[in-house]
Amino acid sequence: VYGLGVKQDFNIAKQYLELSQKNSTFPESYHYLGYCYYYTNEVEKAIEQWEIGLSLDYADSGYELGVYYRDNEMYDKAFEYFTKTLALNELDAYANANMAELYLNGWGVEVNPYIAINYLDKVIEINPNEPIALNLLGVAYVELGNNKLAIEYFTRSANLGYEYAKYNL
Repeated sequence: VYGLGVKQDFNIAKQYLELSQKNSTFPESYHYLGYCYYYTNEVEKAIEQWEIGLSLDYADSGYELGVYYRDNEMYDKAFEYFTKTLALNELDAYANANMAELYLNGWGVEVNPYIAINYLDKVIEINPNEPIALNLLGVAYVELGNNKLAIEYFTRSANLGYEYAKYNL
């Protein structure tokens, strides 16, 4: 799947993952097979695999579904799957950051920087130097009219090399 020690080849990875599913219900295989299907333009099969992975409580499959629906502007579905992901793993930094983005942009939910900050605080708790989350905290504080905190978070993010934070400053 990732090309670690071998040439990356989604078709070969699919063969191994499909074989593993014939002999087991290893939840990760559904996630990775979905990933392979997605990157070989078999989106419906990818979604099906991720749904199965999520039904086996594999949070990363829920995250992939959330991203797919977010990217395709189906924000209600994105919210649903990020919520399911966080129910399985409340410390998933990426799902928390995506929930924050939904609330900052009003994608499928009412704009609410306070809720966004709650999600972003979890990300920073997990990784205090996560530049995207720091930048989004800056955006949230701009929305709340707290320019002092916004500048602080934009600066922290920019110092980590995040270009959007430099632009926001």
